[in-house]
Amino acid sequence: MATEPKTIPVLPVREMDDFLKLESKIERVAEELRLAREARLRAEQETHAWKTRLGELKENFNRLEKEVIALRKEREEVQQRVQKIMGLVDALA
Repeated sequence: MATEPKTIPVLPVREMDDFLKLESKIERVAEELRLAREARLRAEQETHAWKTRLGELKENFNRLEKEVIALRKEREEVQQRVQKIMGLVDALA
């Protein structure tokens, strides 16, 4: 029992052109997909960096806000002292 050699089907020229066009489109789509994935990865990395920076800025803001509150309180206390001293000076005059 001899086996017949397998023959490779030959596509007509028009079908071959269609096949090559399809192959080209698939390659373009694959390249666009690769670029989109890279862009998404970069965007995710940038987002992470910005979120980290935002957290740092919020911490700094909160620290500065507390400092401003403390300074305002201190200023109020100094104003009260000055007014008290001014009252004593006025009483002496």
